[in-house]
Order: sequence, then structure tokens, then C-alpha cells
Amino acid sequence: MPKTSFRKNSDSPIAFLFTTVNIQAQPASPVLQLNTDGLHVQLHWSEVDNAAGYRLSYAPYPYLGLATINSLDMGTETDFAIDLWQGAAFYVALQAYDAQNQNSDYSNIGFLQIQERDANYRLYWRKVSKEVSEHRFTSNDFLYNLKPNVSDCFAGLLNEQAQFRQLDAFNQTRKLHQLSELIYASDADHEVQQASLIQRANNFLSHTPSTDVACYSQARHATSRNSGTPVAIIRSPTQRMGDALNALRPQRLRTKAASSLLPPTSVFPYQLMP
Repeated sequence: MPKTSFRKNSDSPIAFLFTTVNIQAQPASPVLQLNTDGLHVQLHWSEVDNAAGYRLSYAPYPYLGLATINSLDMGTETDFAIDLWQGAAFYVALQAYDAQNQNSDYSNIGFLQIQERDANYRLYWRKVSKEVSEHRFTSNDFLYNLKPNVSDCFAGLLNEQAQFRQLDAFNQTRKLHQLSELIYASDADHEVQQASLIQRANNFLSHTPSTDVACYSQARHATSRNSGTPVAIIRSPTQRMGDALNALRPQRLRTKAASSLLPPTSVFPYQLMP
């Protein structure tokens, strides 16, 4: 930014000469966008005014300190593409620099992790996306053997195909995060439907519904208190876990989680496979 300074003229004690000194402001930070497709990584960043070039910094994940940060001078390019290997994981960020070699602050920091998916993975999620867009899972025929009736405080009975379709979606999502599969705990069907009935009848979510709410009963209240909360059932104090991660979890886990694909009257019970 131009800065003006004043200097006293030796020929006139009251006259000043204006001398302009150019001081270049620090470049603005670029904005980073990151996309991955299989093993392919593509970076794009916004162009910065007065930038003479850009510097890409990257560090492996997990981060192990300043010594692990490396950088590449990208010149005036605003795009970068590379193919990495399965399991590669990095933090990345950009800086702009000007002709005086002043650096901008870092851009937003991106994170990438390469997890190549097979053809079955791609096929499954394309199929799900199509089915969701066509509202295939929202009909009463698909959802219920016995349709709920909130005005009569009847919770209804879920259809088996709805139960296992949701279970499949849960397990496909858990697979992405390297979590073990769930199995359906049908013995909890009745109680979770009763909890759902209270939520739907009163149009609120609560683990502690009061006794004066619509469709209240002591059994429904007890179920609501635990709904959405993992309940550990440890079969033996000496049970062995397969690895360190499982050592932090009970061997069986039962959850009562509402489904975003089904109406508020539907809640699914699940447990971890042994």
C-alpha cells in the first residue's frame, strides 16, 4: 500500500515536499479446494492479486512435527494433480508470495486420505442414491406390516424389509470407517417403537418425557430414557477382544437410533456382531 512521508525543505522552513515510498502489503491468503477420486488427487486454489507465485506445503498424517512438513514451489499455477497410493494421508495448505518474497498466511488446511473403493462399493451407493431420489422407502407398504395410528396411540409394526434395508445402509457406512458389522436385535422392536410413538405423538425428542404427554406409559417412558443411547451388554468379565480398538468397546452394543430414511415413528435396534 502506498505510504506518504514528509520531509522539510531546507530552502523554506514552512514548505514540505511529498515523497512517496511504495511498501507492498502482504499477499492475501489463497482459498484451497481439494478433491479425490480413487487414487487421483486434484488441488485448486484461488488466484491472489499481486502474487508472484504459490507454495504448496504438505505433511503426512498422523502429524509428527515441523520436520515432517515439506513444500513445493508451484510458480504461478493454481492447479495441481497427482496420483497417490492406497492408504496415503496428508495435510495440505497453500501460501501466496510476492515479488519481495513476502508470504501470505496459510490457506485453509485440507486433509486427504486415499481409500480406493471397489466396483461393488460404487454400484451400491449409486443404487441407493437412485432409490432415495425415487422415494422408494417412504411408502407405508414398504415400511409397515401394521401401520401406526398416533391418534389411538398405536405404534405399528415395522416391515422386515424396511428393517434390513436400513441395517444394510448402516453396515455399508460403518464399513467405510472400518467398524464391525451390526446385526438386527429384533427382541427390542416393541420397546423402540413405543419410544418412537411418544416422540411422534408430541412432536419432540426427549429422553425424559413427562407423565402428561400424549401416549405416555411407564414402559414407553423407560424406553425413551435409553433411546438413542448405546447400552453395553458384556457377556463375560474375561471376554477377549481382537485388537486395541475393540478393547475400548464392549463386545456387543445395542443402540436405538432414529432413521433419517423413515418417519419419526420408526426406530431401529442394532447390536454388534460377536
